[in-house]
Amino acid sequence: MKKIFFYVVLGTLMLFNCRYALAPVQTDTEQANKTGKAVFLVVTEPGVKETGQALDIAKGAQQLAPESTVLEMNRADTANSQFVTKYGLAAAPVPLIILIASNGVVAGGLPAEKARPDMLAKMIPSPGKAEIVKALSEGKAVFVIASRNSMGDRFKVLETCKNASKELKDKAVSVALDMDDKKESSFLQQLRVNMDSTEPATL
Repeated sequence: MKKIFFYVVLGTLMLFNCRYALAPVQTDTEQANKTGKAVFLVVTEPGVKETGQALDIAKGAQQLAPESTVLEMNRADTANSQFVTKYGLAAAPVPLIILIASNGVVAGGLPAEKARPDMLAKMIPSPGKAEIVKALSEGKAVFVIASRNSMGDRFKVLETCKNASKELKDKAVSVALDMDDKKESSFLQQLRVNMDSTEPATL
């Protein structure tokens, strides 16, 4: 009876280990995103000698961006085939480091030979930019409203854009950016929003 119990336990552990080993990187990425973390994903395959160096670069970026984590993906592993196909990584030069924002959208990537920790850290989008990039990646139009709480026409503009989005059904979304939010300041500059404006800016 003890032998039977031993083999049952052993079999269970082996099954668990197999499942863990075959767990696709998509699962690990989703778990990281649920905790609000961006992911520096090092894409590689067996025989690539530069993988260790790529991981070191990604870990350097992680130190610059505490709200992030580093994962490694073997694109030759069949468990990752769906992820590889989805992002067109089958023929990409490896090792490759891609940045997956906290909302699950791929926000950038660089071959490891051209990447530096600071370059990767700067790829992490602000919450607003990540939301916009995700919508655009899904083929949707985006109404961007940049405003401050003190602006009198703010709610009217927001409501107008929301109604326009509803009329377009699933083909458009509205994203509001707070001009006083420091997390969005760099992105607002990229959008060339006039920060001295006393009225909401709509893009």
